[in-house]
Amino acid sequence: MNEKQYIAIENELTSFRKNEQKRIKGKELKIYFSKLKNQTHYTSKKEITTTQLSQIEKKVLRTETGNAYYIDGDVIEVVTPPIEINYGFATRLTNSLMIARENILKTIPLEHTGYSIHWNLTTPYSSKEKNSENRKKFMRPLIVPFQMFGLTPVSIGCAIRERYPRWELMSDDIPTEKQLSATALLLGAYLKNQKNKSLMNYPTEIEIRKSKKDNRLVYSNNYTNRVKVISTIEGKQTTQEFLLSFYERIHKEIEKLGDKKEIENLENFILGKENLEIDHNDFWIKTRNNQPNNLGINLPLKIKNKTNIFRKNKIKKQTPLEGKCYGVIISKKNIQKFSWNKLIIKNEDGTLSKIEGVENIINYGSRLLNN
Repeated sequence: MNEKQYIAIENELTSFRKNEQKRIKGKELKIYFSKLKNQTHYTSKKEITTTQLSQIEKKVLRTETGNAYYIDGDVIEVVTPPIEINYGFATRLTNSLMIARENILKTIPLEHTGYSIHWNLTTPYSSKEKNSENRKKFMRPLIVPFQMFGLTPVSIGCAIRERYPRWELMSDDIPTEKQLSATALLLGAYLKNQKNKSLMNYPTEIEIRKSKKDNRLVYSNNYTNRVKVISTIEGKQTTQEFLLSFYERIHKEIEKLGDKKEIENLENFILGKENLEIDHNDFWIKTRNNQPNNLGINLPLKIKNKTNIFRKNKIKKQTPLEGKCYGVIISKKNIQKFSWNKLIIKNEDGTLSKIEGVENIINYGSRLLNN
């Protein structure tokens, strides 16, 4: 297992005209997205203009906060830098995502709802152990809490796929900052507990299938409520009972990773003192507006104090150190490649410098910050 482990979020957004339910797609979405060009650096040299819209999907726009933005089909995708899973990481990760969302809100004058979130985690296995069985093993104890925290009542399900040296856990969008932080802390503590036999030998009987599209493993939305009765090695339990037992098994690691506020926030969701998105059944049904075949598109909706429309942050978020390190790297104009674990820079003499591994990339950015 890698000594240091990281987590990042990719968040896909769907965009609508304000006060309407007309979705913006295609060329019109690209025109709006190109407004970001004046605020960002690029991983390519060609500047994006509205006359180069055919090329915009090939560009990754990056900011000094370490966030990345791009077009993926008919959705805008915002990305956080990898955040090290250590004390206080859940807030740092959540802050990074909220900063990225706010930049979209400031720049693109539309209403945005979430389409999906991809939780990127350092894989706990080596490259020699890349296989679907390890992903199945990883998901068996996690699937119930992950669906409860990561899906909505109208979800089309979740999945996990290999992107070595990371895994992508694919879920619905989570609109609220509190649940984002709680989910991050839950996932981080679970990842740190892979040698805990009491945890890893506590699976459910889960349905699974392989996707024909790629190497992802797909799970139906079986556990999007607190009262469903499921089979475990300890007999019949409700999903809520399983969640409480799961939490007890990872609690020691949670105490190492979370501060008092983060832990209290997570426990409020665990105990049902705070509603998860799965507890808002009536609300989420209305976001589909009687369109069951819309492939997970959530229409903008606001009812009393509940909304799925992204809002500006009430309090200014602090850029995490990892974001600053990625941001200072992005300010360099000679980047040839910049991915999760690989950075290639073209030197003045034309040679290429390669930096591999998230830790090494962050250390490189840290040196730039201190110069």
